[in-house]
Amino acid sequence: MRYALLLVFSCLLQWAQAQNKPAYTDNKPVYNQWQDSYILDKIEHTEERTIFHFRFVHIYDPQSGVTTEAIFYAAKHEYAWYLKTPTGAVDLLEIRNLRRNGELIVERVEGETRSPTLHNQNTVFSCEIHFPRIHSDLEKVDLIEGRGKEEKTNHFNCFAILLKAADSKDLGGVDDSCDRAREFNVRYEVAPDDMHCR
Repeated sequence: MRYALLLVFSCLLQWAQAQNKPAYTDNKPVYNQWQDSYILDKIEHTEERTIFHFRFVHIYDPQSGVTTEAIFYAAKHEYAWYLKTPTGAVDLLEIRNLRRNGELIVERVEGETRSPTLHNQNTVFSCEIHFPRIHSDLEKVDLIEGRGKEEKTNHFNCFAILLKAADSKDLGGVDDSCDRAREFNVRYEVAPDDMHCR
């Protein structure tokens, strides 16, 4: 009986600790950047979610003059982002606050959200990619757009993303993530996105 009570108490304690995970933000993400056209601005760890702040650019080609579109895939879509871990996959919850050159397009992506690029200029898209809170025992994850699409150059993948602990000395501050986002926009001649830093 005593053993059963201790077991129940231990389970309740672990559950309570899991519910009270500290919220913090990694403003200096560390990962293997596969393509130059997109970055992670920061990684938020709320009590219930891990949120990747993602940004990419469509470079306008004046020779073709063609306006294309960016496509974002909601959870459960064949090409939805997921996290690849050593122990399995973590499914996407949702994509929120999709912006085009700083202007909000949709608050929440449903199904497929298609957004045309802007004419005669580079277009920077940014969004929040939401997952359940990642277990603290995982050190690294891969962010993959679509299962089996790790090697596809037209898919947005980030590899070996370091999941820093809440007490890491290398989380940086708000200025670090803001500077990273602004530098990216300026590099591609897009007005800095001040919304990122509010």
